[in-house]
Amino acid sequence: MEERVQKLYIPLDPSNKRPTVQAQQQNKKSLYHEVQKLIKIRQEHEALQSRGEIEFIFAKKNEYPLAYVRSCNVTGKKQCGEKILVIINPSEKDVSFPCDLKKLGAGMPDLENAIYSFGGKISFDGKKIIVAGRSAGFFKLN
Repeated sequence: MEERVQKLYIPLDPSNKRPTVQAQQQNKKSLYHEVQKLIKIRQEHEALQSRGEIEFIFAKKNEYPLAYVRSCNVTGKKQCGEKILVIINPSEKDVSFPCDLKKLGAGMPDLENAIYSFGGKISFDGKKIIVAGRSAGFFKLN
């Protein structure tokens, strides 16, 4: 076993309390389950898949959040024309950014019914989107 461990690119955590797949599978709040949830969402929405288009609506160097719209216009797909607003704020502090969704050809995002959300609240005051620290959300645009 020791020889196999030496061949790994990144060495194993030597702690007896290190995370294991088995422990992660048993904990419904683990990273394992969060990734499983994201994979399922991606499979359910054409706009989030590899053929989806991306348009950044807020992406500034050394600033948060990152916000973009994913869309799918592939003919014959079940969700053709779907648009999803993705917002990610990994920083600790609340942030906001100006957002005119009419310029994107999209209606108001339904921030109360997120496709996916993590962390704190994300809200829209009509001119800007306010994002709590350590938060993310995917929202269908009407």
